[in-house]
Amino acid sequence: MNWFCNYCIPCDVDLEQVGNRFKCPKCGKFKPYPDRRYEFSMLCSNKTGTIPILWSSEELTRFTGKTVYDVLGDESQVGDGDKFPPILQQFEKKSYAFTLCISKENVLQGSNLYTAIKVTDPAEMWESLDNTKDITAPLQQTEISQDITMVKSNSPSTGESTNKTKSRKTTDPVEMDLPHKTPQRKAKHVKIEKVRIKV
Repeated sequence: MNWFCNYCIPCDVDLEQVGNRFKCPKCGKFKPYPDRRYEFSMLCSNKTGTIPILWSSEELTRFTGKTVYDVLGDESQVGDGDKFPPILQQFEKKSYAFTLCISKENVLQGSNLYTAIKVTDPAEMWESLDNTKDITAPLQQTEISQDITMVKSNSPSTGESTNKTKSRKTTDPVEMDLPHKTPQRKAKHVKIEKVRIKV
């Protein structure tokens, strides 16, 4: 199977090939230079069974550090033909933790292909769990001992605080003597020449 697909960005659907051109089945537009994203699925198994998992293009880009265009531009990956890139074979026989998206097709239409929206390397997962243990450690309460007599100041004591809302204070308008208005500028005087025409 091909490891990438041509797709329409606004419609987010795969394009259909019509002759030498690509057409979006949703909006009907032809795309002479279509955008490409990963379409990479693998069979994953554990003690409970085996299921096919489709990697999201974003997760595969994050794991490999390369976009589809980067892989296509690297001759050591694809060469002259359409061979399967070695960079995508690195996932064989390794353990990963998948966060799967269960779609309407899985529930209502019985599709067994699940999309992985997040993929975690177990080493990274255990490392992040170790880091969170340090963060979630209970904080010990420190006792602050200070002589109250040193804290006293000359400021008056404040009243007891309450949760009651205070009504807005209305203010009366204040009259002011403003300077006289500035006089308006005189309009320019346009000179009109009179021309006499003899008939």
